[in-house]
Amino acid sequence: MFKFIVLFVIIFFSFKSFSIDVDETIESTVQNNPKVKIGLEKLIESKEFIESAYGAKLPTITSTITGTYSNAESQTTTSTTTPETFTDKYKLSITQNLFDAGYNDLEIDRSKILFDNEVINFKIIIQDLILDAITGYLTVINYEKSLEATEKNFESVSKALEITKTKFDLGSSTLYDLQKAESFSAIASANLFAAEQNVEISKKSFQTIAGLEPVNLEDVIDIESSITLSSVLKTAMNNNLILKLLINDTKNKEILLLKEKKQNNLILTSWVPQNIQMEEGLMMELKLLKDLLH
Repeated sequence: MFKFIVLFVIIFFSFKSFSIDVDETIESTVQNNPKVKIGLEKLIESKEFIESAYGAKLPTITSTITGTYSNAESQTTTSTTTPETFTDKYKLSITQNLFDAGYNDLEIDRSKILFDNEVINFKIIIQDLILDAITGYLTVINYEKSLEATEKNFESVSKALEITKTKFDLGSSTLYDLQKAESFSAIASANLFAAEQNVEISKKSFQTIAGLEPVNLEDVIDIESSITLSSVLKTAMNNNLILKLLINDTKNKEILLLKEKKQNNLILTSWVPQNIQMEEGLMMELKLLKDLLH
């Protein structure tokens, strides 16, 4: 008897330890879905656009190296020589746009908006995966409970059919009663088959979504009792990600319009060269570019 109790406890807690709750389902769904990896890659790519926009405001530096080779024959009373000379020059050019009427700043603002869009899209991906995980979890539980009720109904109808057959053989039930019981039995059998198929399909769907075997799903889910319809609607409006995307899309189009207007303006360019002679034949030329937009 003691061995039986110990065995029962071990089996019970083994099944308990392998049970799956909704939190574990959500975690597995998010970790195993390739959409999350794609979303992270888009975030990294979008962040690089911001760095590129900032880089457009930095000066452009170019350098060149030139060399001149020459030789000349010279004679003296005692000998003839041909000396060789090599003259090298180094040139460094720095070009800086001093005034762009805010064009580059607009591109920086736009790149930040596009990055924010990718952040919102990533949140939408996570949100959708969480909803899929919860829906798949609850669907399995719902169909399993429905199957239990359908099985009990089938057992009840089957017993009623057997009783009706016995009564019909004894002559206490009519043919109509027997046919009616058989009809109920056929409907119950069809419902049982449908319920079994629903459970199998829901389990396959759950495994596809969460990457877990739907074994021993906990059917107790704590729902906060203080949640009201008004609070749900308020939260949905304040945290609506689609609405935030629409707002960012409007800002993005406004920036594109401003950039187009600035590009169509007349651009006057003035150059102020400053040549600085350095030691050992080094030459630096500083070019300052000034764009005047009207």
